[in-house]
Amino acid sequence: MEFTAGIMTRIDRPSVATLNCWMLLLLCLVGAQAQPERTFLREAFGADHSRESLLLSPEMPGLGLTLANRPVAAHERRADEVALRAPESEATLVARLSREGGFEFCRIRHAPGSFVPAEELKLIWGFPMEYNESLTLDAGALQGHPLYLPDGTIPPAHFVNWGTLFYNRARNLAIGTMPRGAAPAATRWGRRTGPTGPTQLHFWTLTGSPDLELTLFAWRPKEQRLWWAEWYQEQERRAPGSHPGLFPVLSLFEMSWAPGNRQIIEIVPAPGDAGRAMEWVLIDDVSGRVVERRRFVYQLPVTHLAINVGDWPTGLYRATVVAAGQPVDGSVRRLSDKLVNLILRPARPSGQALFVAPTDMWRAYASNGGHAMTSWRDAWRYNSVGYSPTVLNTRYRRTNHYYYGLYERFSDIRHYRFLRELGQNDGLAIDYCTQDDIASGRVRLGDYKLVLVGSHAEFTTAACYLRFREYLARGGAVVIHGGDSFAVMVEYLPSPAEPRYLAARSHLVSPDRPARQLPAAAPAAARCARGDAHHGARSG
Repeated sequence: MEFTAGIMTRIDRPSVATLNCWMLLLLCLVGAQAQPERTFLREAFGADHSRESLLLSPEMPGLGLTLANRPVAAHERRADEVALRAPESEATLVARLSREGGFEFCRIRHAPGSFVPAEELKLIWGFPMEYNESLTLDAGALQGHPLYLPDGTIPPAHFVNWGTLFYNRARNLAIGTMPRGAAPAATRWGRRTGPTGPTQLHFWTLTGSPDLELTLFAWRPKEQRLWWAEWYQEQERRAPGSHPGLFPVLSLFEMSWAPGNRQIIEIVPAPGDAGRAMEWVLIDDVSGRVVERRRFVYQLPVTHLAINVGDWPTGLYRATVVAAGQPVDGSVRRLSDKLVNLILRPARPSGQALFVAPTDMWRAYASNGGHAMTSWRDAWRYNSVGYSPTVLNTRYRRTNHYYYGLYERFSDIRHYRFLRELGQNDGLAIDYCTQDDIASGRVRLGDYKLVLVGSHAEFTTAACYLRFREYLARGGAVVIHGGDSFAVMVEYLPSPAEPRYLAARSHLVSPDRPARQLPAAAPAAARCARGDAHHGARSG
C-alpha cells in the first residue's frame, strides 16, 4: 500500500524524469505489441526484401519450418535464393523467391546434388486473429472455416491442410501452400482447442522424394467477397483441367428476391472464358417458363451482374448461365448445368397461406453434400461451422451450386408442383418466402392464416424460431411438409447481413429431448403448453 501511495503521490506531482520513464515504458510496450510474427522466411532472406515482398512483410502470420523436428536456418544466401539446413538433419533445401503477375512465390526444393533423406518436414503456422478466414477446395467443393469464432474459441471441426488458403481481410492479404512430389502426412484436421495464443497449424510430409517441391504463395485479392477466386483461376490457367466442374461459380447475395428489387449476382468464370458473351437465364422452376434473359460478358476475376427483378409470380425459381443466344428449354432440368435456386417473395402479402422455404437447411446441406459426406460438423450435435452462405456448393458428383435435395433427396420439387396445382384448382392463393425473410421481418407470419414449412426444415436461426413460437402462441396454424424440422439452431457469421459462415449452435430437439405430439383427439384449435414451433406444429 505504501508503494502504491508513493506512486500516486509522484503522479500527482510528476517530475520530468518520471514522465520520461513512463513514456519510455509505454513506447516499449507498444513496440513489443507491434512486433511482427516470426517467420523463417524473413530470418532466412533478411529484412532487406521485406518492403517489396508480401511473403517477407510484417503482415505475414508466424511461420516455422523444421526438418526432423528441428528448426531450419539460413546456411548460404545468394540474391533471391537461400540454402536451408537444420541441426543433425541430412537434408539441404533451397528456397527461392519469385513474382509472377499478382502472385508472389517461395519455392523450396532439395539442393541440386544433395543427399535426399526421408525425414519429416513440417510447416508450423501461427495465425493471429486477423487471419480468420480459410478456404479449401476438396473434391470440387468449396469448404471454408473461420479460425476463430466471435467469442474467441476455435471451431471443433476444422479441415485444413496443404492447399488451404488463408485470408487477412483487414490487410487484404491471402496466403497458401502447395506441395508437389510428396503426399501430406495427414488429410484431415479434427478437433482443436484453445486459443492460448495464435492458432498453430502443423502441415507435414516427408523429404524422401527427389522431386519434392513446397510452394508458399501470397497475393492481394482484387475481390474481397470471393477473395479465393483468383488463385483457383490461376491454377486452372497454368494447368487446364485442374478443377473440372468448378467454373463458373454462381454466387447470389440473397436467396429471396422481390419485384422491384435490384439484385447482384457474382460469377467466377474459368480463366479461358474472359470476354465471352453469356446470358443469365431465370426460370420459373414449377412451370418451366423462362421469365428473364440477361446478356453479359465474362470478366476476371469476378463478374458482377445486376438484375432488376420483374413482377413475376411468387414461388421457386432456378437460374443458370448459357452462351449468348443459346436456346433454353426451361422444362428440361439438366443437373450437370450450373444452377442456383432462389425464392421470389411478393412485394406485399397477396395470399391466404404462406410457404416458407427451408433455406437454412438448403445452405447446411449444400455445404456438406449430405450426412455421409459431411465436412462441416464432427458429431451429431452439429457443433461446427461451414462455408455455405456465400456460395452454395455440393461435393463429389454433386458439384453444382444449388441445393441438391430439391431434385434428388427429398423431392421437394414435387411439393412446389402440388402447391401450384392446389392454388390453381382450389383457388388457394399461396405466397412464398424464405427463412431469411421471417428472421429479418421482411415477411410477417401474422399476415397469414396458414403457414406451410418446406420439407426437412431441420435448421433455423434463433430469430426465425422465435417468430414461429410467437405465431403459434397467438393461435397461428403451421403445417410442416416433412419431419426433422426446427431441430438445430444455427447462426450466420460474422452477421446475417454478411453471411460468410453457418455456425451450428445447439439442438432444439434431440434423442434426449424428443418432440411432444398433441393427442389424436385434440381439437383443431388446440395449443400446446409452450408456444414451441416444433411441439405446436401438427402433421396430417
